[in-house]
Amino acid sequence: DRMRLVDVKKKSIDERSELLEQIRLLKQEVADRNRLSEELDRVSHKKEALENQLEQQRPILLDHERLVVEIEEFKGFSEQWENRFHEQVRENAKLSNENEGLTQRLKLF
Repeated sequence: DRMRLVDVKKKSIDERSELLEQIRLLKQEVADRNRLSEELDRVSHKKEALENQLEQQRPILLDHERLVVEIEEFKGFSEQWENRFHEQVRENAKLSNENEGLTQRLKLF
């Protein structure tokens, strides 16, 4: 009878130890879940702040894109005028040479 009582007591202690370990593990899981939940909240707030900041900068981005288009158009116009200038320089040189030639011919007469 005494042996049975000792066995029951030992079994009870083992079960208690096992339950305490399960409680400790559950507490750890809850703490981990709470930390993850806090981290998720922090990341969500940071994401929201970044989205708001991005939204505030959208007009700047649109203006930048508009300016890029205008600069490309200006570069095109600039290249056209530069090409016209070089054509005029060549034409001027050609006419100057013709003028010089005509002047030489006129002097010979």
